[in-house]
Amino acid sequence: MPPKLPKKPRRSSKPKPKPKPKPPPSQTPHLCQIIAWDPGAVMGFAVLSFGGLTHYYGGEELPSGLIRHLVDHTDLPTVGVIEEHVPHGKWGQQSYRRLQQRAGMAENELMSHGVRRIVRVFPQTWRAAFKIRGNSSQCKALAKALALSLYGEKDELPADLSLDVYEAALMATWAERSWQVAEALAA
Repeated sequence: MPPKLPKKPRRSSKPKPKPKPKPPPSQTPHLCQIIAWDPGAVMGFAVLSFGGLTHYYGGEELPSGLIRHLVDHTDLPTVGVIEEHVPHGKWGQQSYRRLQQRAGMAENELMSHGVRRIVRVFPQTWRAAFKIRGNSSQCKALAKALALSLYGEKDELPADLSLDVYEAALMATWAERSWQVAEALAA
């Protein structure tokens, strides 16, 4: 009986595709109005236009007619930015579904008022632009401090709002130069 030869490792016939490189952030702000929406238990809502925070709101429901007013009273294109979450070990499926349902309702609300360009973003994406790291409560505290330093005096952002409002303000600031919003504007 002849000796057994060692098996050759299997190789796939195709090489792995290289990931598509992400374009760098824009050096100049996009000429658009950005409506950022954090659909948490207490909703955070912020509007950024020409580098300034024009509206912000935190609460259970958005005042009726606010989005329509924002869209109708500007000549700029409007882009909606909605925070989207991925399930991970800390949350149960029910919590994740509830967040996704709120994000879907936010998207429907924006689309029903004429906002056709919508970008969904993961919290890790916009937080990385500001070097915000840590658990949820640490990230929210850092977001509040950073948003107050950016918009506290200039746009009179008060220090007693919901933490989701500060996150929405930073999300809008991130979106002002992101390549995802540039793609949405080009479409």
